[in-house]
Amino acid sequence: MRFPSVLAVYDNLELGGIQTFLVRFAKRFGGSPTGLTLLANRRGNAELAAAFEQHARMEIDKTFCNVPFRCNSQLQHPDCILAFDTSSLLEAAALQRFVFHDARVLVFVAHPREFCPRRSRRLRDRLAAKLLLQLPPENIAFMNEGCRQEHSNQLGNALDQCVVAPLPVDVSRFTRLPMKANVPGDLVSVGRLTRFKSYQRSVLPVLARLRSQGMPIRFHLFGAGPEEQNLRARVRGLHLDDDVYFHGPVSYSDLPQVLHSAWAFLGMGTSVVQAAAAGVPALVAVESSASAETFGFLSETVGFGTGENGTKSARFRIEDKLRYLFTNPDEHARISAECRSSAMRFAEESLWTTHARWIAESTWRRLHVPAWFAPADLLGTVWLELGRRLGLRAVPGDRLELEGA
Repeated sequence: MRFPSVLAVYDNLELGGIQTFLVRFAKRFGGSPTGLTLLANRRGNAELAAAFEQHARMEIDKTFCNVPFRCNSQLQHPDCILAFDTSSLLEAAALQRFVFHDARVLVFVAHPREFCPRRSRRLRDRLAAKLLLQLPPENIAFMNEGCRQEHSNQLGNALDQCVVAPLPVDVSRFTRLPMKANVPGDLVSVGRLTRFKSYQRSVLPVLARLRSQGMPIRFHLFGAGPEEQNLRARVRGLHLDDDVYFHGPVSYSDLPQVLHSAWAFLGMGTSVVQAAAAGVPALVAVESSASAETFGFLSETVGFGTGENGTKSARFRIEDKLRYLFTNPDEHARISAECRSSAMRFAEESLWTTHARWIAESTWRRLHVPAWFAPADLLGTVWLELGRRLGLRAVPGDRLELEGA
């Protein structure tokens, strides 16, 4: 089976779930005769970009509101254009319309709320949702069933014929680390600091209670984002200044050792699988939840869910899980080993075949981007920026997210 040439479209290669997926994707498919190219607006993380360019080509081409009426980069005509989010789908649709007319557009959805316009007033979000539904269902892949179900509920479309292609994780990069002795106390979380990841905020009063009960758990946050100042204020309000650490983003090369140093991990997405693979008791947090809840340790979950709120699975209080782990130190080694074993279901070798088949079996359909979109989106962008500069907390038109308690 000939693997098609793929033009992946994404804004940058900063450290994140999609970006590290692109690096792994390049390692797996970039060396094929037809090849892989990433079209980005900026390089992002230099280390990650360099890792990508060892296997595939990266082109930087600035766009006007994600609508490239012409493509300045010297690109070969791709068989497929691969998008991942609202902005990249708008750009992919415009590339098909104005540049690569017979290219097939595909979308890999790795965020449970990415194309859910009910949670946004932005014109581009509503248009992207409509474009998603214009695609042949076989051209849409969701990272797991919970992600597909959330979009089905929000879009009012069953999406039953869409593909579920689990996110392949480079677990071997973490399993080569030896199992470590239990050193209680250091809870680690890696990820963008955002309201969507509500557990970053809701776990703080949990830590305050546990510490008052004689369990000196320290919380290490690795990441940056728009919620950092709000989180810092909450930490000060709970008098946790000496117990919660904001480390900023972690480098790609340092990530294995950061995870390996943890007593326990709290998070979602790729990072919770990587932590489990590193031999750490990894709690799968529930995104966009008003309470501090978890689906349990990765070893207690089934399937490929990694924190999606729509996942139909048992839920537990984060407080109960941390208390159990702290007061039963003899259980740490068992839970660590079970989490590492559970991470193997995300191993790349067993999942890339699904992705290759999905891309190869996609079909062509022209997407329709209204001619009025670019000027209207520009006005919306100016309005949002004006609102932010004036210090408005809720700007009409901005993306809505559920704020954790």
